[in-house]
Amino acid sequence: MEKTKIKIKRTYYEASAPVIVSAGRAADLPAFFGEWFIKRVRAGYCGKINTYSGKKEYISFVNTRLFVFWTKNPEPFISHLEELDKTGINYYFLYTLNDYEKEGFEPGIPALEKRIKTFIKLSKMTDKKRVCWRFDPILLAPGLTVEKLAGRIETIAKQISPYTEKLIFSFVDIEKYSKVKNNTEIDKSGIRELTAKEKSQMLKLLVKIGDKYNLMLSPCAVESELLIPGIKQGACIDPVLMADVFYEDSDLMAYIGASGVLFPAELNYSHLKDKNQRKECLCAQSKDITAYETCGHGCVYCYAVKSHKQSAENMLVIRNRAEDDTLDYSTAVSKKVSKT
Repeated sequence: MEKTKIKIKRTYYEASAPVIVSAGRAADLPAFFGEWFIKRVRAGYCGKINTYSGKKEYISFVNTRLFVFWTKNPEPFISHLEELDKTGINYYFLYTLNDYEKEGFEPGIPALEKRIKTFIKLSKMTDKKRVCWRFDPILLAPGLTVEKLAGRIETIAKQISPYTEKLIFSFVDIEKYSKVKNNTEIDKSGIRELTAKEKSQMLKLLVKIGDKYNLMLSPCAVESELLIPGIKQGACIDPVLMADVFYEDSDLMAYIGASGVLFPAELNYSHLKDKNQRKECLCAQSKDITAYETCGHGCVYCYAVKSHKQSAENMLVIRNRAEDDTLDYSTAVSKKVSKT
């Protein structure tokens, strides 16, 4: 990833200069940190605490041509879109629209009916290609069978299929992620992973839904051996979508290798793969600007928080200091950065 220098007050610092910015995998930025984000866009950079080193890094937006927003509730962010449009930087949304209302697995998000209305509103404001539907993760629990869950997915599809083209989905991984395992054990709701047979059953039902409502199915890091006709491995930070929607952006097309290509969907984008993600993940390399332990949704299956109570408190702390250049909540973390 290219590096640059940024000047803060009278000091120069080294900064990453990504073409693609993820906002973000660790927290719902549109739901909670829209004001912080737009201030950072105005400033041209943001900070981030490195998860592994504990040191502060800087991220410059000087080369940025795309923001990818991950969200379950973009409604608070919609007021910032007009200003974001004026920057000329492209963006699209990965909108997770699940239905676990009966089970209460996502206590901090709005009611499903309101989320569907927001989905439609956002699609009309932008473009249906720029609002991708995620049903993530697919999971089971006592009383919640494959058939029942597929029925809920179809009910949503019936309402939003005119306003999106893509359904991204994944299966919950409990044993692989300690935070997910701990959170589900604390909740005691009986959330569980699907068996291989149940995954196969769900995939067949999803193909029927996709065919019926003209939705492209895009599995997120699903094991290749499970895939069936009608489903092929996809990406969330997706070069194919970029080439289809933002083809007029010559800098972005040059970056992904799609300049002047007549059929960009047929290209091989493996050179863009983010090596920091799972083997099955086909997402293009990006720089994420969100922070773990800062989301306030309280989702039972969350992989990004250890304590929902503490995470919600951290989120409020950050929102009350929107002038900070980072979403880090901890005053104990080292603030050392590289000066040049």
